[in-house]
Amino acid sequence: MPILPLPEATGRRLASTLAIPSAVMLIKELLENAIDAEATFVEVLVSPNTVDRIEVRDNGNGIHPEDFSSLGRLGHTSKLRSFDELTTIGGSSLGFRGVALASAKTVSEVSIKTRMATESVGSFLSLRGAEGAVKDGHKPAPVGTTVCVVGLFSGIPVRQRLAIKEAGKTMTKIRDMLKSYALARPRVKLQLKVLGNPSTTFSYAPLPNADFRHAASQIFGRELTSQCIFVGCPLSEQIAQHATHQSSGDGTSLVVFEGLIPMLTADTDKISRGFFFSVDSRPISSTKGTAMKLIAVFRAVFCQAIASSGSDKTVRNLFILVNLRCPLGSYDNNVEPSKDDVLFYDEQHVLSQFGKFLASNYSKSMHDFDRRLAEIPKEVSLETLRDQSCVPSEDKSTAQTVNQASSSATVDSGSAMGPAQMATDKQNTANEEQEQNTDCSWRVDMSAGDGLDSSDDDQDDDGRLSSPKNATDDNLESINTPDAHHEDNEGKHQTDTSPS
Repeated sequence: MPILPLPEATGRRLASTLAIPSAVMLIKELLENAIDAEATFVEVLVSPNTVDRIEVRDNGNGIHPEDFSSLGRLGHTSKLRSFDELTTIGGSSLGFRGVALASAKTVSEVSIKTRMATESVGSFLSLRGAEGAVKDGHKPAPVGTTVCVVGLFSGIPVRQRLAIKEAGKTMTKIRDMLKSYALARPRVKLQLKVLGNPSTTFSYAPLPNADFRHAASQIFGRELTSQCIFVGCPLSEQIAQHATHQSSGDGTSLVVFEGLIPMLTADTDKISRGFFFSVDSRPISSTKGTAMKLIAVFRAVFCQAIASSGSDKTVRNLFILVNLRCPLGSYDNNVEPSKDDVLFYDEQHVLSQFGKFLASNYSKSMHDFDRRLAEIPKEVSLETLRDQSCVPSEDKSTAQTVNQASSSATVDSGSAMGPAQMATDKQNTANEEQEQNTDCSWRVDMSAGDGLDSSDDDQDDDGRLSSPKNATDDNLESINTPDAHHEDNEGKHQTDTSPS
């Protein structure tokens, strides 16, 4: 069979199902468009089966009439002018590819209602074929944009049947996705409603000047936030503004970490709500790439800190909410089709800075940190993080004693050992134990199974103990951070909040 070009319509259809594989991804793309348009309120309405009708309404800037002819055309965007600009977009724009509306109109019917503040009435538009938007007339409308999608995957029966079958799971993923954006963008009001259902499925209504604490408190409750530390540089705004003018390389030293981290005295049964990371307020998946490595660093530092505080509790899952404010040009955000991961040009430096940031909040004596950071493998997978738990230092010592005894037995069976040699070995063993007990090193055990969640509220309580009575805030100043070892525990885990 000779190589021939595909018909244009076929090519668009093939690409569209990759860009919009589900209702979750469609809503994510429309939500990001709304946020990029400076919306402070975004409402999502979805039919019960998730395919009949989807509406995303915002109070953003609206669409300029001059841009109507470019709406829904592949590769047309107002957010990027050249590929070289991609690394300097940072957090100024969540979108940049110009494929969302073009893909949506290929797999469904799309209509748009939009109005700018300078206009007296709104414009009603339809997206058809390969051309731009077709104006259907003018009607009264609020300032902002409403995108209505009807019959998602109507031309792809197999995909639509699967979407209807998994409507319940999809609705949960939509809610979790909105939750992750509320935590990353705490000043944007978000709401999810199921059409035909008078109750609201998800609602986040921030107070003026809301921050991460307000978002987490409203979504998870005050019981969680009361057991967390609000962290961030006091001059974060100034530093972030300065950082945005830096190029890659040494500019990564100006990364600012802000958000919520759990106290060492936190009741882990009550704060096991998952891991939430964002880069320049762009939520990233906790089950891939950068976030998984950040989680590995967090687990190691936290487990080491609670072990040195005298705690005997085990920790399988916690809650952490951290946003990384990065210099322009310090990372590539065009890594995944879902735009839920980034690639730092100096990733090891960012991980090191994150570890030191955590250590400064948990301990005043975290020395030789860079050597310990090097013990984290360069490649971290789901298998390495599932069910990792903190094991008290005394448990580790017991295991070491068993191993040493086994080793000694092997030596004894092979040859006789004189008193002098036995005394020397005994002294060496004592020295090794002393060194291990005073060493501040930490590591991540990479032998765990798969499955890591990021946001689901329901957690399995197996394997968790309540916080100890002796782990008070006064202990934090004198944490000596001995070795903490991670073991496997079996348990139920959440699903990723970021759509795939």
